[in-house]
Amino acid sequence: MKKTPIFLLALGLFLSPFSTHATMPIDPTYCMQFNNNLKYGMSSNSYPGSEVTQLQSFLGKNGFFNQAATGYFGNVTLAAVKRFQAKYGIPATGFVGMLTRAKINALMNCNGQALIMGVSGPSTLAVNESGTWSVTARDLEQGDLSYVVSWGDEPRTYPTTGTTATPQATAAVPTQFSTFTHTYATAGTYTITFTVYPTTTGVSSSKTLYVTVTDPNQARIKVLTPNGGERWDSMSNQVISWSIDDAHKNSKVDLYLVQSLTGPAPCVSVQPCPMTSMVMPMPWVLDKNIAANAAYSWITGTDVDNRTISRGQYRVQVCAAGSTDNCDYSDAAFTIVDPTYESNRAPVISSISGPMTARKGQVSTWTVNAYDPEGRPLQFSAAWSNNANSNGISGAFPVDSSSNVFHTSFGVDGTYTFRFLVVDDVGKYAESSLTVRVQD
Repeated sequence: MKKTPIFLLALGLFLSPFSTHATMPIDPTYCMQFNNNLKYGMSSNSYPGSEVTQLQSFLGKNGFFNQAATGYFGNVTLAAVKRFQAKYGIPATGFVGMLTRAKINALMNCNGQALIMGVSGPSTLAVNESGTWSVTARDLEQGDLSYVVSWGDEPRTYPTTGTTATPQATAAVPTQFSTFTHTYATAGTYTITFTVYPTTTGVSSSKTLYVTVTDPNQARIKVLTPNGGERWDSMSNQVISWSIDDAHKNSKVDLYLVQSLTGPAPCVSVQPCPMTSMVMPMPWVLDKNIAANAAYSWITGTDVDNRTISRGQYRVQVCAAGSTDNCDYSDAAFTIVDPTYESNRAPVISSISGPMTARKGQVSTWTVNAYDPEGRPLQFSAAWSNNANSNGISGAFPVDSSSNVFHTSFGVDGTYTFRFLVVDDVGKYAESSLTVRVQD
């Protein structure tokens, strides 16, 4: 048996680094690979990838299991496995181990079946340090195997080197042992996926490992506070703290505030929020080139130029001075709270007056009556939409935002939804909607 290396091109062709197995062109309903040991008490829900449901389906198709697949390895499944093992001369323990899985896989309706029996290699490396990973695999049809390796630092093409030992008989199935080497140019955590294919069509098998690559010359920084879940009042004095390795205690760091995907304050509009509101903005600079061995006293919600940062959810980022990749973040978002906003009560829409039906082409008027419990100034806006067909139309009322009276006419029959929004000067709002029928 020989090994045919395949070089993985940019973007990891044919691979998903999180897949547990992939199929070559073959019947997907019956050709699959059992890679995990299964036993009494397991559940497909509580043991991701335990394959209990697939095992029950296989046993049912072969006359050993006469119930619908449940995904739970209970007494009925245990008895079915024992009957299967007894028929094929396997010790009838009810445990689906390597021998039982090999027999099941051999009975599958596949032209070839590759199985990775084990992968070993380093979980940590230094930058530019060569790592070696060993893969033990076999083809259940005793055919040749081909390998694809995704190293996790694509897009670049890396040569895959390996050696293959003389096939040995293990559990009556030939195996082969291969080694692969790789180095990483930058620090980080990488996902490595090894995939083995039969050289003919059939079922492949994949295994995923992770390796953390460190740079001894980089500072090891860890954000301590805020580290997720804190609620800090805007303009309050708070302490940002971090740890750094002893070798870099006398160096400098830069501090940033990074907007969370869930913050800052949401877009408040009668119209759909613009897509640009979903784009991650540049981090706020809190300070630069400060001592690495000290905590930082921060006036919450201000940047290095004393500009105000809006309420919302953020993470702190601490970087080695001048670096954009030697950094650490808060583990989760913390919240900048605006006390004025939190204590303020939202406006109240007391009523909306106007017609529920309107003549096509005729100008109609709607009036929104609202008040603010604290007497704050209010702004009014409104929009309409008609989604009666796939080419639904919508628009906003042309009106001064300080007015609560809206006028418009429509040239198309249909049922229109009006949305009215009232916002106070700190961002609290109330909204209401109504339906208007427009006809000749």
